[in-house]
Parts: sequence; C-alpha cells; structure tokens
Amino acid sequence: DSERDVEEVDKAEELLRRRRHRRLAKPKFLCWTVGSKGIATGLFTAVFVALLLFFAALFQWAEADAETARNIEFVDLMRRVKKQLDSELYAELLDNIGADDVRGTEKFVSFANGGWQSFTAQSYFSSYYYSFTLATTIGYGEIVTYTPAGKILTMICILIALPFAVITYTRVADLLSSMTMKLLLKQSQEFKAVLKKYDTDQSGTLDHDELKLGFKDLGMPLSDEDIKGLLKEFDEDGNGVLDVDEFATVATRLDVDAGKVARRALKLRFAIAVTLVFLVFFAIVAAYILAIDGLDAVYFTVVTLTTVGLGDITPTPVARAPLTIPIFIALGLVALVIGSLTERIEMGKEDHEESNESDESDESEEPPPTKPIGTPRHSDREIAPRSSQSIDLEAA
Repeated sequence: DSERDVEEVDKAEELLRRRRHRRLAKPKFLCWTVGSKGIATGLFTAVFVALLLFFAALFQWAEADAETARNIEFVDLMRRVKKQLDSELYAELLDNIGADDVRGTEKFVSFANGGWQSFTAQSYFSSYYYSFTLATTIGYGEIVTYTPAGKILTMICILIALPFAVITYTRVADLLSSMTMKLLLKQSQEFKAVLKKYDTDQSGTLDHDELKLGFKDLGMPLSDEDIKGLLKEFDEDGNGVLDVDEFATVATRLDVDAGKVARRALKLRFAIAVTLVFLVFFAIVAAYILAIDGLDAVYFTVVTLTTVGLGDITPTPVARAPLTIPIFIALGLVALVIGSLTERIEMGKEDHEESNESDESDESEEPPPTKPIGTPRHSDREIAPRSSQSIDLEAA
C-alpha cells in the first residue's frame, strides 16, 4: 500500500510539473520579444493591406463596366420619370430612392466630367472598402457585385482575406497589449521588489543562476536548458543577463505571476477598459463623420464591431476608407477582450483541477489506525502466541 501511495504522489507531482511547464511548451515563434513581435505584426499588416488592394483592383476590373451601364439606364429612366411628375413629388421620390439622378451609384466607379470612370482614387478606395468588409465579415450590403466574375472574386476574397484579417487584427491588439503590460509591470512596485529579491548580487540584472532560482520560487522550476532558451529568446542586447525591460518582457509573454501581480487579471481589466474607451471614441467619430445622433452612433458602433453589419446605417462614400482604420483597431481590441476572458477561464479551470487533484492525493494517504475507547492496556502491544518450547521452559 505504501508503494502504491508513493506512485500516486509521484504521478500527481509529475502532472503538476507538466502543467507548470505548459506555458513554456509554446513554439519558439510565439515567444518573441516586443521588438521582433512588432516587426512581424507590421509585416502581417502590410501583407493584409496589400491583399485588400489587390482584390480592390480585381473588383474594379470585374464590375466597373457593368455599373456604368446600369447608371446610364438609371439616369435615362429618372429623366423620363421627371417629365411625368411635378418637382415636389419628384424630389420626394429621389429622397426615398437615396440615389442621385445624375451621378447614379458610385461603388466601383466615380462620376467625373460628365461620365463614369474606374481606377480613380474614390472608386479604388470604395473597392478597397468592399474588400475590407468581406475580410472582416461586416458586410453592410450597400456595395454588392452583380457580374459572375465579381461574385467569384467575392468568394475567393472571403476565403483568402478572412484568415489574414483575423490573424492581423489579433496580432495588432496583442502587440498593443504586450507593450502596455510591459510598461505597467515595470512601474509596479511589487514587480520591482521581486526583481530586487532575486538579484542576489545587486547588479540590476538577473543571470542564469538568479533566473533559475527566481522561476523555482515562482512555481515554475526550469532546467538549465530552459533558462538558456529564455536568455536566447529575451536577451535583446546579448549580454547574457536580463535587465528590467527584458525581465518584464519575460513576465508578460510567459504569464509569470511575479510578486503575486495578477497579470492575467490585470490584462483582462486593461483590455476591457481600453476597449470601452475606444468604443466611445469610435461612436463620437462615427457621429461626426456620418452626421448621425448619439443613439444611432452607438447603434452603428455595436452593429459594426460585432460584425453584424445590418446595413441600415452605412458609411458615406467619402467616409468609407478612413473608417476602415478605427474599425480594424476596434475589432482587434474586441478580440483581445474575448481572448483574455477565455484565457482567464481556462486557467481558472486548471487551478481548480490542480486543487482537486491535490485534495485527492491527501485523501489517498490512510491515517494510522485509532484505538477504540475502552480497549484494555495490554492490547496496546502485540502479544505473540507462545510456542510449546517456551511453555516447557516456564514449567521447568
């Protein structure tokens, strides 16, 4: 029984050790410093924007001629209708239609010099905006394709650009979060006290042995190879030790609970606070650009950033391109909040499982047998049966 208990305890300790090291089991490319991570995020963003611009050019090619033909038919129709109605009734009709009887629609073309032209600044940015709404799944519906080529391109754009959009705006939000969390940790007095505690030689930096001691004290005992890997990843100046900035990067990237600084709770609170502030800012900008009241601005913000995109309130042609930037940032912040909340829930489940496993291991240890009350004193020691030889000796 004792051997079995020892084996169960060893298994429980091994399980806890694996869970503590799970955060270090991430691929190397996820353990970037803020600097290299920023470069990678910038590259992803550049590729994503280039992809949208490429599809915008394809949409111009596929839809411009068809939209020009529809505009010519529409303008001719409205000219004939105008002759049949009085001016007030005709103005009311135009107001309900929501289209200009001279310019027509300007989605993939723009009206200039008495005709419709493609690949102008306005038409190109409008096509870019259409690609953006496809990639972010907002899809207001005020811009759609009619030609078979345009519909095929729409499907291809969704399948290719959507994954890029999700990866890019989550990377942008995570980069902003990492930079801010690093700054907050550096300013934390508890974090500075932890750094000072493990800096045994008072050099202001942490070397190999100090890091090993510190991580062991923080509940993450690491091997020499793990410590060498950390130094290789996070020692930006290559001097073989980690300074305050580099150690803050380690604590941010590996979710180290340094000095009982609840980094995850801080990250979640920060994400929620920044997102709410930005949503208010976005609503104010939308109210100003789209000339709508406060309720409609909040309504537009919620519908847009949840990617519902009902289409009853949509950006004007002039506001389409500028609004893509705050929309992109806001979507990243919303993704950051959801990710932080999910991470907090998962870690709470792991802590709960570890607590249950610890309780089970404690219960598996059998307590020593207790003596019933009233047991005679001679029963406190084991009385062995006497052999026949001992009886003969006593008789003699």
